[in-house]
Amino acid sequence: MFCPVEQSCSYDDIKDTLQTGDIFLFSGAGLSSLWVKLGTFSSWSHVGMVVRCDHIAEQEAREEEESRSRGLFIEGEEDEYSDKVPHSLRYKKDNLFLWHCNSSALVIEDIITGIKKRGNQLSPLRIALRTYQGSIYLRRTVLPMAHEAEQRMCHKTLHDFIVDAAPKTYTDNLFELALAAYDGPAGGNVDQFETYFCSKLVAHTLIILQWLDYSQPASEYVPKDFSSTYMSELSHGIVLETELRINMTPISRADLNLPKKKRRSKTPGWT
Repeated sequence: MFCPVEQSCSYDDIKDTLQTGDIFLFSGAGLSSLWVKLGTFSSWSHVGMVVRCDHIAEQEAREEEESRSRGLFIEGEEDEYSDKVPHSLRYKKDNLFLWHCNSSALVIEDIITGIKKRGNQLSPLRIALRTYQGSIYLRRTVLPMAHEAEQRMCHKTLHDFIVDAAPKTYTDNLFELALAAYDGPAGGNVDQFETYFCSKLVAHTLIILQWLDYSQPASEYVPKDFSSTYMSELSHGIVLETELRINMTPISRADLNLPKKKRRSKTPGWT
């Protein structure tokens, strides 16, 4: 199995430079992570994508301003989006989030739905990384210069997709997971987007943004496909840098004001 050896740095060293679309790859220490790595013949067990929430907040602000200009906005009145995304979204530390999909509920709530659940999650990035049991690597996206209108359209597309996809749960279809890892004869998935797994969600998000060609189904991707061994660039000249190991100070359940676990378990809540 490929084991990356790259330079490393702390989260605080790079947090200000992170942008929407950057990819985090994970190599977990738990049993579920081991099964993913063995099944895909790699060192990677999980993948997620960075979302800067100021992109979402900017979109909300533009919509609010448009409503004001049309005389449709009433001060203090909740809009159709406010019940789906708490206003705290735009004020979380660092304004950075991890968009990912987990096979079991995390110790932190999903920002969109406000609950702890299996499936698609928008998690505060710093907390998500600090609660992960394993190694964490970053692949930055290097975007070519884009017109402001194109950037705004990209942010709006992501904004709408996250709200729509956040309630979706983790797949229970073991056949779909097996076919994602299998590349031999008669293999191959047909996309359906009622359920997800981590690499399927990241691939689908990039396809929605038109950053990834729809040359294969999103459900055919596994975490290793987002590593530098298999993917060096996305569409439209977007380059993915090689892996950079991120050093994080672990956070305890006490730090999160959570009750102590009642059962012993060394398996992390996500792969």
